[in-house]
Amino acid sequence: MKSATLIASSEATSSIPPAPEGVHIGALVSIYDTGTVYSEFYKKAARKIIFGFEFPEMDPIEVERDGKKVKLPRVLTKRFTKSLHEKSVLLAFINAWVGKKLTADQAKAFDLTTLLHRGGQFQIIHDEKDGKIRAKINTVLPLPRGATVAVQSPKFVFSVDQLDEASELDTVDLPKWIKEAITESQEYQRLLARAPVAKSAVPAGVALAQANKADGLDDGEDSTPF
Repeated sequence: MKSATLIASSEATSSIPPAPEGVHIGALVSIYDTGTVYSEFYKKAARKIIFGFEFPEMDPIEVERDGKKVKLPRVLTKRFTKSLHEKSVLLAFINAWVGKKLTADQAKAFDLTTLLHRGGQFQIIHDEKDGKIRAKINTVLPLPRGATVAVQSPKFVFSVDQLDEASELDTVDLPKWIKEAITESQEYQRLLARAPVAKSAVPAGVALAQANKADGLDDGEDSTPF
């Protein structure tokens, strides 16, 4: 498998209360490229990425690791289509975050990793789904002039393209629902199709509807096909 720097995943139970509503200071700490998925609604395939934002001013979450309770920083995620098309949600989000519009030339080949550890003011709202309250990142603004934000998490990037074989996903330390999102991708399915059948292989067609059950990470979906 292609090299990458990995960090431990922040698994937690669904009993963790949602992050509070309001405007909170946070910073981008992780980017997951989960691959290309086909949308029945839009009748087209699109590449998906997930941003993970740490919020150091929020109370940490408590999870159990190796029989011990540990406290981890609160992280919320937001999913986007990996496109800087002029009508894309990702472009609008980045423009609001940096406080100015990317130029047409910048948008042609913008390195998303340059946003890692960049701070911002994030509006968090609550959304009810299947009888459960979920916290979602709604909008973003730049930090006030002169303000900074310190986070615990190192910069982290992972892409489905790093996998040379489908079985390698089992060895990568990622949140469970991120792995499930990757198994839905066309890139992973191609790797799986050429792999020999094995009991340890990740099953195809894992439902993304189960994505948030195990990690304490809230994700938001974009609303356009771009």
